[in-house]
Amino acid sequence: RSPYTFTVISERSFRLGISHYSDAYTVRADMLNWLRIYKDEAYSEALRRFQEQYVAPLNELPSDYDCIVGAHDLLCSLASYDYSEYETGSRKQAHSLLGFLENRAVVCDGYAKTLQWMLLCLGIDSYEVVGNANEECHAWNKVKLDDLWYNVDVCWDDTGFSSRSLLRSDAFFEDNSHSFTDSFSKSAYASPSGYKA
Repeated sequence: RSPYTFTVISERSFRLGISHYSDAYTVRADMLNWLRIYKDEAYSEALRRFQEQYVAPLNELPSDYDCIVGAHDLLCSLASYDYSEYETGSRKQAHSLLGFLENRAVVCDGYAKTLQWMLLCLGIDSYEVVGNANEECHAWNKVKLDDLWYNVDVCWDDTGFSSRSLLRSDAFFEDNSHSFTDSFSKSAYASPSGYKA
């Protein structure tokens, strides 16, 4: 099941349904001209430039697996963790794709929304998981590959620039300080095993 649906009602009437809200889905809708979510032309232009310069070349990779790894590694190399937002709550943009575009500094949900948007640009389904890690609110992604869902935590991987949290099972995440707080990430979108390349 796709987290978003687009239905043509008539020649000039459309319905967009988003089952799991995030900036990444509204940006995806904007990219496909379903509706104009963002009025800020500078933001739209920044999205377009980033997509052309960084995301589009990933389409040349030979498989969805390579695209996911490429997007993960690219985000690790370009983003940095916004400790000032974490400590003081002074920069709310760090929780969004906009915060990444402004100065490449984000917190966990900013990483998740940015990866989600990158993967959607590549035609790969993903959504943001909101849960806990080390008993604090945390966000990461579920990513669909070969008709199965896997967990990806770019935020945690970026701190050590590794792939430890790339395409892992629910059990691996739970054994490594993550916990799920929604009802569907371990049911409809369960990750029973890690990906074997």
